[in-house]
Parts: sequence; structure tokens; C-alpha cells
Amino acid sequence: MTVFRWAPRNSFVAQIDQLFELEADAKRLGYSLEQRLELRRRRSVLILESIRAQIQTARQNALPKSSLAKACDYTLTLWNRLIRFLDHPVLLHLTRRCLLTFESMPPSLASGAHPMQDGVK
Repeated sequence: MTVFRWAPRNSFVAQIDQLFELEADAKRLGYSLEQRLELRRRRSVLILESIRAQIQTARQNALPKSSLAKACDYTLTLWNRLIRFLDHPVLLHLTRRCLLTFESMPPSLASGAHPMQDGVK
């Protein structure tokens, strides 16, 4: 049996970093709160759509009771809350923290494989 490895892990983090780069650029350029919110709405949506698609793909390929499946389910269940930062400036750091849950997993758990199957330890 082939163990599914969630290949876009590095891409996933890079995309989250892009969200923060947008925010940092807006602050550096002295954008007002309204200008920053408009920038988020314009540029962050495509990044977020890509992240959500990656989470959905990972969920479809994960074993039902794996840590990865649980993390995906949790994130997708709370997705509307996670994207609130598009309308509220304070919530961006909380969104990043939740989305990075996947990155803190060991590769064996992130693969969605059961730890006792497929030689994953």
C-alpha cells in the first residue's frame, strides 16, 4: 500500500507567509485600515482558496481516523471563522496559528497513514 505524503507542505507554509507579506507591505507603505482591508479582500482570497483546496485534497486522501483527517476536519469546519481576518484586522495572527497546525505534525502523521501500517513509525 502506498502511503500518501502531503506534498504541498512547503507550498502551504509559503502561501500562509504570503498573507503576512501582504500585511507587512501594507503597514510599511502606511496604508490606512480601510486600505489594508481592501488589499486583503483583493489579494488574499486566491491564496486562501488554494490553501482550502489543499486541505480538502489532504482530507480526501487521509485515513478517516488519522491525525491529518482530524486536523483537516477541524480546519474546514472552522473555515468561515478562519477567513474573518479579511474583514477584521486583529484576527490574522490567529488564522495563521490554526492553519500551521499541519506543519507541526511529524511526516508520518501528516501522511494520514496509521502509525502501525505501511512501515510508518
